Amino acid sequence: MRELTDFLRFILPHATACPDPTAEDALLAAAREFCEATRCWRETDSFTVKGHDVEVVCVPPSAVLFEIEKASFNGRDLDRVSFADARFDRDGPPRQITQSQPNAVRLAPTGPGTLSISMFLKPALDADVLPYFLFDQWGETLASGALARILVLPDQPFSNPQLAGVHAGIFQSAKDRNFNASVRGQQRAPRRSRSRYL
Repeated sequence: MRELTDFLRFILPHATACPDPTAEDALLAAAREFCEATRCWRETDSFTVKGHDVEVVCVPPSAVLFEIEKASFNGRDLDRVSFADARFDRDGPPRQITQSQPNAVRLAPTGPGTLSISMFLKPALDADVLPYFLFDQWGETLASGALARILVLPDQPFSNPQLAGVHAGIFQSAKDRNFNASVRGQQRAPRRSRSRYL
């Protein structure tokens, strides 16, 4: 993980009088927005469930669960359902996965075995670090997202609404270009599509 302060080299030359905490807050907001728009932060993990577990916390520190991509239990795919639609009263092995609180998942019904999950994350509101790949691949892009927020702050020595608009455009363009980043990956494989026959 990279400290938020590591990203300031991309931000402060364009907003020289901006206080570090202001720049870090803007950077964190940009990183959260970018992760939501592109689903670029994917984590996969497996957990041993004892059967009486009500909630399984599945998110690393400094992150928030944004979306469950896929989940399986003992190799069998689970249906992703809303908490209201979950069937906790069934017999047999877990068939569904849901959430009753942030950053944790719940199986319906419960049972002992191995839960495997692929999920999309975003930084937590109080995060002070971001994943290495965000720095290496999108450090300057996130800086543009932060500058779009910083430079529109009124009555500041670094205020520059015109330049803020330029950075907002750069950031939006990067979000649009990388909308399917989680699907394509770095291998740039073509997306699969299913034929439809009437």
